[in-house]
Amino acid sequence: MKKGQETTDGMLESFVSMLTGLRALAGDDDASRWAEVTLTMAQLKVLVCLVSTEGCTARSLADKLGVSPSAITPIVDQLVAAELARREPDENDRRIIWIHPTPQGTSLHDRLMGGRRAAIRAVVLAVPASERAAVAHALEVLEATVGDRLAARTLREKGK
Repeated sequence: MKKGQETTDGMLESFVSMLTGLRALAGDDDASRWAEVTLTMAQLKVLVCLVSTEGCTARSLADKLGVSPSAITPIVDQLVAAELARREPDENDRRIIWIHPTPQGTSLHDRLMGGRRAAIRAVVLAVPASERAAVAHALEVLEATVGDRLAARTLREKGK
């Protein structure tokens, strides 16, 4: 760790610098992949959420995105029309409709995110073997902290 990075500001600067570098490493590939996308930002957010959760209800999707369920319906309609998502009734409660990504939706998501994953993978593989355990531990701590903060935010939002 460089001198000064053990401070909060130093860690923040290192983290932002790392993210900027990863974006730069994935940038050229990303530009060509993203140029082909005809989805709106709202549609893309919904698709990313569907793929990351492997499907959910309109209500849970709206909660995750911080919008009303009625705002989700037309977006999902457009994704269904584009064959990127599908609706499926719940087996036990016909009032519940599940929304899942289609294989085409998952494929589009994976293509768009692939450059970033490849750039991150290359960086992770370039970490000296003697440092990998420390890096893995730091990432686990960050991931747990982010998870805790997201859970706390969800609880606060549900308490509104």
